[in-house]
Amino acid sequence: MKPQEQSCPFCGARHCCFLHAVYERDLIILKHGIPVVLNLTVLRLICSSCHHTHAFLPAYLIPYGSYSLFFILKVLRLYFLHSLTIRQLCERFSIAVSTLYAWIRLFQQQKILWLGILKHASTSPFDFLSLLFDSDSFLEDFFHLAKVSFLQPFRITARSRLP
Repeated sequence: MKPQEQSCPFCGARHCCFLHAVYERDLIILKHGIPVVLNLTVLRLICSSCHHTHAFLPAYLIPYGSYSLFFILKVLRLYFLHSLTIRQLCERFSIAVSTLYAWIRLFQQQKILWLGILKHASTSPFDFLSLLFDSDSFLEDFFHLAKVSFLQPFRITARSRLP
């Protein structure tokens, strides 16, 4: 989707977002199972309606995070399959134990948010991960429901609008 076709995430105005600036950021991805750091250029847009700026991020980028969505989902999948120990997972993917536990906690919270309490109780984390990979619209639908990207930690501010 082109930047000018985006709706403003703040006011919802359509076709009002225009290029404002760019910035560089690192992204950690998996290439052949090995963590690799890429440097990306991110577009910053401004809404001509409300004058708020926001980043135009591809779906695989988690706002304020360094790891790609698919990197985190791969690690979580291996964790829930119990194919590796915590130590083995962290060593293999060069992540801290605290990072892994933060991802697990956030995944469980957002799984409940998406599925609801009853469906969450009867859906294994592995089945939920499979559902994510089979869905074309999950990331967009989750953003509209939660007002944050999937696996983006909630940041509570004076302007937060939590579900």
